[in-house]
Amino acid sequence: MLIARELDLPVQIHTGHMAGIRNDIAKTNAVLFTKVLELHRDVRFDLFHGNWPYAGEWLYLGKNYPNVSLDCCWLHIIDPRYARRVLADALVAVPHAKIHGFGGDYGDNIEFAAAHLAVARDNVAAALAERIAAGWIDADEALAIAEDWLFNNPNAFFRLGLKK
Repeated sequence: MLIARELDLPVQIHTGHMAGIRNDIAKTNAVLFTKVLELHRDVRFDLFHGNWPYAGEWLYLGKNYPNVSLDCCWLHIIDPRYARRVLADALVAVPHAKIHGFGGDYGDNIEFAAAHLAVARDNVAAALAERIAAGWIDADEALAIAEDWLFNNPNAFFRLGLKK
């Protein structure tokens, strides 16, 4: 953590479902990481995978810890319906600037990343459409949030400096 703090680099943490089979669910909940978040308040943390299946805890950490961002990396492929639900819930529970709506997590397999992005875009659109239908946001706000979730937020968090 000291190096991350000194270099102002984010620390990415795997939360929720682990790839493979016969994993111990008792050790996958990001809430178990709370003491580390408290201990290192000046380090930025990027919590992966929607903490599947612990959505509420993941949203709670994003809402209550200024140094935490919530990364939907791999989430849309793990469980697309969960991804839609957690994004719709995040919109009303967590500052939307803390959401990273997509991450491929596929190494050098660009085809898988592109396919995952297509699913992610559908999920983001569905989550935002649900909130439009409920009267929480309008279409213009939804477009701005989608742009933030899919580009602006990760661009700023990782200090990439990419232009639109």
